[in-house]
Amino acid sequence: MSVHLMRLNSILDDSSRSYFELEDSARSGVACEFGVVKDPTLMDKLTGHANHATLLVRIDDGSITTTGHDGEQQRMSTSDLWTKLHGKREVWLGTTSSDDAPTKHHTTLAFESRLAAVEFCGAVDLIQHIAYLRQPHRASAMRGDAVLRHHLEATLRFVEEMWTLAMWRELWPYSNMAEILQACLDDLGAIDATPAQVRSRLAEIYDTFYTQANMTLFVERDGVRFYRPSYIGLLVAKVKAAMSHIAMYAR
Repeated sequence: MSVHLMRLNSILDDSSRSYFELEDSARSGVACEFGVVKDPTLMDKLTGHANHATLLVRIDDGSITTTGHDGEQQRMSTSDLWTKLHGKREVWLGTTSSDDAPTKHHTTLAFESRLAAVEFCGAVDLIQHIAYLRQPHRASAMRGDAVLRHHLEATLRFVEEMWTLAMWRELWPYSNMAEILQACLDDLGAIDATPAQVRSRLAEIYDTFYTQANMTLFVERDGVRFYRPSYIGLLVAKVKAAMSHIAMYAR
C-alpha cells in the first residue's frame, strides 16, 4: 500500500495536521487539479481560452485555489460552498450565504469532461465532510443526523456516476457498492438500525476497495509535491469519513 495513500487516510484520523512530511523531508499535499472555463459564453465553449482557469482542490488543507489565464490567483473558502452538476460537463458553484435559492447566484464551471466534473464535486464534498468531522455537532441520534445523510447521498451519487464514467461497471461488475450505500441511507430512516450496523455496511466497501486505491504524483510547486488520489481512492476516503462520522454514535 502506497505511503501517500496512507497519508490521505490519516487526514481523517488526525485533525491537527494540514499536510504531511515525506521521508526525504519534502512537503507533500493531497490534491486534484482541473482545467475549467468560468461562466462560459457560446464562444468560450467553442474556443475554451478567454475565461480559462485552473482549479487546485487541496484535500489535505481544505482549500481551493483558482488560477486565471493571466496567472492571477484567488483562494476560495469551502465552508459554505455548494456544487451542483448541470448539463453534461458543467458544475454550478455558489455559497449558501449569497442567497437562499442556490440557482440564483452561482458561477458556472465548464470542465473538460463529465468525469472531471464529478471528480470535482466529489472532492469538494470530501473536504467539507472532513472539516465537519474536525468540529462536529453531534445530533441526538444517528437517524436525525442531516449532515451524515447529506454526505452519504453525495457518496451514492458519486458511485452512480463513476459506475459508468470511470468504467467501474467493467472493473468490478459484481460489486454492490451502490446497493450498500442505499441500504445505509435506508438505515438512517429506520427506528431499529444501529450505528454498528451502518458502520459494518460501510466497512465492507472500505475493506474491499482500500487495496485498489492509489495516489499519483502529478506536480511539484514551491517545494510541495502534490499527489492525486484515484477515483476509487476518493471513494475510499469518502467512505472512511462516513465511518468516522458514525463512530460518534457508537460511543
